[in-house]
Amino acid sequence: MENEELERKTRQLEEIGYDALRKGAYEDAEKSFTQAIAIYAGLGDGEKKASLLQVVSTIQFITEKMDEALRTQTEILSIYEQSRNVLYQARALNNIGLINVGRKRHQDALDSFRKASDLFQDANDKLGIAEQWTNIGSVYRDTERHQDALDSYLKVLPLYYEIGDPEKTGDQLTNIGYIHSMKGDLKEALKWYGDALPLYEQSGNQEKAEITRKNILTAEAALGGGSAPRNSIGSEP
Repeated sequence: MENEELERKTRQLEEIGYDALRKGAYEDAEKSFTQAIAIYAGLGDGEKKASLLQVVSTIQFITEKMDEALRTQTEILSIYEQSRNVLYQARALNNIGLINVGRKRHQDALDSFRKASDLFQDANDKLGIAEQWTNIGSVYRDTERHQDALDSYLKVLPLYYEIGDPEKTGDQLTNIGYIHSMKGDLKEALKWYGDALPLYEQSGNQEKAEITRKNILTAEAALGGGSAPRNSIGSEP
């Protein structure tokens, strides 16, 4: 009976937390979820604890409490290491990488994304692998290591084609085109933007298709003496 009462209490706390979250009352939401997490910990329910910790980490990230979000994700990672859940370990490492991007800890972010990629490889998750190397490329891009960014994007482009998602493939082609534009090779950038455009049209994402058309027009104008394109669509950490 005692466990049933505790489980009922956690459900109430979760309901209160999600209601506060919907209202944008992040501090109240975090407080309720933290109380529920403590009960799940006492019950030895690691899966439910980890699930709510993820919600708390998201709240901390949104409210820019990056150090707390990192500690929370590290706790999540530990839970999944204990349960030997490789896929969820990879997802936690991805989140740790994203948090470290927000903390401007770029090398730490790169290390986490690489570890996540290895685990996604173990889990045979092709999209997970591709997204980690896209994240790695985006860290290099944002730190102006353009050739490293290009190499990272190109490394997994075949995976995006294999997965067969036209929008995600278009994003990667756009990332590659953008790096070429930053390197001053507008003719090469035009080639990649041109390859991305029909994929966006195929996916039905008219917003990205329109941005790509503008990128193409801007690059063409720049080749005639204007300025290089500045728009980038791809997956950013």
